[in-house]
Amino acid sequence: MNFAFSLRQIHYFVAVAETGQMRAAAQRVHLSEAALSSAISDLESELGVQLVLRKKSRGAKLTPLGESMLAEAREILLRAERFQERARGEGHSLTGRLSIGIYATLAPFLLPGILEQFSRAQPNVTLDVHEGSLPELQAALRNSSCELALLYDVDIARDIMTEPLFAIAPSVLLGKDHPLAKKPNLRLAHMGSEPMILLDVPPSRQRVEQILRLSGIAPPIRYRSPNFELVRALVGRGEGFAIMYQLPVSNLTYDGHELVARRLDLSKHAVSVVLCASKDYKPTARARAFNTFCHQSILSPPASR
Repeated sequence: MNFAFSLRQIHYFVAVAETGQMRAAAQRVHLSEAALSSAISDLESELGVQLVLRKKSRGAKLTPLGESMLAEAREILLRAERFQERARGEGHSLTGRLSIGIYATLAPFLLPGILEQFSRAQPNVTLDVHEGSLPELQAALRNSSCELALLYDVDIARDIMTEPLFAIAPSVLLGKDHPLAKKPNLRLAHMGSEPMILLDVPPSRQRVEQILRLSGIAPPIRYRSPNFELVRALVGRGEGFAIMYQLPVSNLTYDGHELVARRLDLSKHAVSVVLCASKDYKPTARARAFNTFCHQSILSPPASR
């Protein structure tokens, strides 16, 4: 069987798709723009279709056909890489790029340590990181634009595999001067008539609403906000209490007010952080190394270490 196109051309096509610019793609694959454009044109000529629309501003956009072929192109490259890895054996040092996704609200707590520690463990592997929502990252796993993703184990689709890493139990957050901040034997029932500041982002909002419903309390919601630090600042000012899963190491708000976190009796409402991949995904050696790294290094949320 004779193929009129090469893996290198497929690699160039994927680079153009992911960068959206001929110049950026050329820099990624270490070619001149003219050489990259020529290679893409040769690929299109051999296939008899147009895959990329060039723009005068040096931008590049995939045609509808190009969009539909992108996931398959990525899969071709992953299969070729696995073939090469097997031929070379596992004794060689890992090199290349690994694309991972991370849920946006997890990123500030986990990503800095991941970037520092994984690069130390695998200095020749470059992590390409995509922050996003649950739908965005699940779609990225399915179309192979991300090989792995770190998510909360909430509402994950059946075609996505999950491996638990650690669990986070929620805490009640109070301002330092709140009358209940130092109350002994504080229970969630005590918060029933207190005003609440609700972090209005999924999956936190849904989990907190479930906690309140199961606890049989309905505190008045004074403010709702998708802004994590704004919720903390309002609690610090005494505007109400909050129930939050992530706790920064510092107990100070942006505007300098002190917070008190109480774990109470909420451990049964813990949510797991999981490492995810598409069920039909065959991991590369880099992905396997990242999987091992996560299980060995991410054993608990940073604030509780």
